[in-house]
Amino acid sequence: MSRWSRFVISFQSLIPRRIHRIWALVMGYFWIPCPICGEMFGGHEARHTSSLWVKPYHGKAVCAKCSAEAVRRNTENYGWTEW
Repeated sequence: MSRWSRFVISFQSLIPRRIHRIWALVMGYFWIPCPICGEMFGGHEARHTSSLWVKPYHGKAVCAKCSAEAVRRNTENYGWTEW
């Protein structure tokens, strides 16, 4: 993960969740639960994270906190981290 991505993720974590929700809904991004931890997050936050693969070329977006866990699971289940 690049320095810029880490900075954006840490900055976004300072903003209250309700503000993220409003931003996501107003700007047309999705607002869904993370498939790993269940915390709600928006599509505007998913740009800087990995996805959890469910089958080849199909994945689910995860929240920023679960990005490392998604990479671990992808590596464990598929043997590599990027397609």
